[in-house]
Amino acid sequence: MLKDSNHISAVTLLILVLTLCVGMTALFWPGVGTWEVLQFAKQRSLPVMNDWKSPFVAYLYWASDDLFKSTGPILLLQQIILWSGLAMVLHALQTKTLRKVILFLLIVIIPPIWITSIFLWKEIWTLSLLSLSLGSTFIFLKNKRLIFAILMILSTTLIASTRQNAILLTIPAFYVVARMSADRISYVMGKGYKILFLLIFFILLIITFSTNWFLNKKDIQKCNIWQYSILWDLASISISENQMYIPDNFRKPGESGSLDNIRLYFSLYHSDPLFVNKNAPLKMYGTPWSGCGSQQPLRPLVEVWFQTILKHPKTYFYHRLSSIIYLLGIKDITKNKFGLFYYRIDSEFTDRVNQSKFFNYLCSTNNYSSMVLGFLGKGWIYFFVFYFSIFGIHSKHDPVKRTYLWLIWLSGIAYFMSFALIGSGAEMRYLSVFSLLGPIIISHSRCS
Repeated sequence: MLKDSNHISAVTLLILVLTLCVGMTALFWPGVGTWEVLQFAKQRSLPVMNDWKSPFVAYLYWASDDLFKSTGPILLLQQIILWSGLAMVLHALQTKTLRKVILFLLIVIIPPIWITSIFLWKEIWTLSLLSLSLGSTFIFLKNKRLIFAILMILSTTLIASTRQNAILLTIPAFYVVARMSADRISYVMGKGYKILFLLIFFILLIITFSTNWFLNKKDIQKCNIWQYSILWDLASISISENQMYIPDNFRKPGESGSLDNIRLYFSLYHSDPLFVNKNAPLKMYGTPWSGCGSQQPLRPLVEVWFQTILKHPKTYFYHRLSSIIYLLGIKDITKNKFGLFYYRIDSEFTDRVNQSKFFNYLCSTNNYSSMVLGFLGKGWIYFFVFYFSIFGIHSKHDPVKRTYLWLIWLSGIAYFMSFALIGSGAEMRYLSVFSLLGPIIISHSRCS
């Protein structure tokens, strides 16, 4: 039986979650669709689906379209998963009800979280499933109930199906399951837990890879999407060194693929202008809606990439450092010729995917732009809060929970570095993860 204070806390958080889910869903129905949603929809007409965008997320949108002829149910499901997970995270805290409510409301109003939650990007599925994974893990650490272990494994496994680099965010929860299971089995059987721990941990990883393969790889055409990030790097080095390093087969013939044209269309904000503009200088071999049958081999391009980096290491690292600055929003990117602000809104939609009327109203009154372009829209705030949250982890914690908090922090750093070293787009929706992780680590390291 729950104590009265815990019961009141659970009911209060439940009321807040229900109010938020109903309110946000009603205000922003049927969600904010962008060019990415159109990409998901277009893949349906292909003879063979490709893995350019997460097929798992595409299946969700297709199911919603078939059953409800709307993306509204997707918005509702996103809201339920995100805020239910967050409510569980805060319910697990050993604090008074009022403090939990205040923490909940503070996290709710963080711009990267609430803005990302109303969009129909794949990033919201990474964010919402991560919230559910964190919440079920903290509850499991508190009461050791099997239902939360199952919920933790399920949500954590699905995280890896939303993005290729999201596998990095699964390790903390898998550690908890493996450690708790090994301790329990070792207690019953009288054997050492270390071998059991490693065995269970690797079994969970194998299950995750198998699930990801089944959802995102089986009978699906593979695309070399990394080539666009590599070409973005080569374009930056070519411009800085005033020498062409991009192979001929990736450049359009004549002057359209010249260094001057590449310089004209290059943007630190993202790599798209080099490929998708009407007069873009570089060729696109494959798209989410056309397939990747004509795509060039990746290995020769990787070899050119390595050779160029070894020849100009300082130029490459300066380019990557500049992209991190843009990703964190440390500089004013509103002056950039291709990126007006982080949450750029694309204008092309299908008949079934429309922007919400309330969101259109926010944009018409410039409230949305003011929020995104203002101080609270700067990504470095949330990343630095996350980065310094590690200092709140102390030795008074239970060993399993302390290690779990450390692994959350380390997985977040690895997730950030995957964008910093490989990514080719400085959009703050990627940093919404840190807006969630930072406050959660702080609340559980200082308040429990």
